[in-house]
Amino acid sequence: MENKNAATPKNEVVFILGKSYTRTGRLIRIDRLQLDPKNPRYALSQTDTVEEMRDRLRRNASTKELRKSIAANGGLVRPLYVRRMPDGKYLALEGNRRLTALQGLNQIDPEYWVYVPCLEI
Repeated sequence: MENKNAATPKNEVVFILGKSYTRTGRLIRIDRLQLDPKNPRYALSQTDTVEEMRDRLRRNASTKELRKSIAANGGLVRPLYVRRMPDGKYLALEGNRRLTALQGLNQIDPEYWVYVPCLEI
């Protein structure tokens, strides 16, 4: 059973300095999403790896609470903002804690937590 509560987000149009940009809504498999190591709130230190960054986020009390909230709601309230990378995977530009929480839920129930609602920038 896949997370049937995951709905494809609607496309959004934003205007920046008079120019319009479309954010495309899509459901992306959780195994195609990666944390952003350059995220200023969770940036890697000189000795961190992406896995160490993920572990640090997993241990964070607010991430644990977020995981409980996502599980109780059956999914995300707000989609992740992502950018497609040349290798076909997606970088989470906004939503690293949400992605980490979802990855934890995926480890508990990999048949349910498969797709993540995202807006591709």
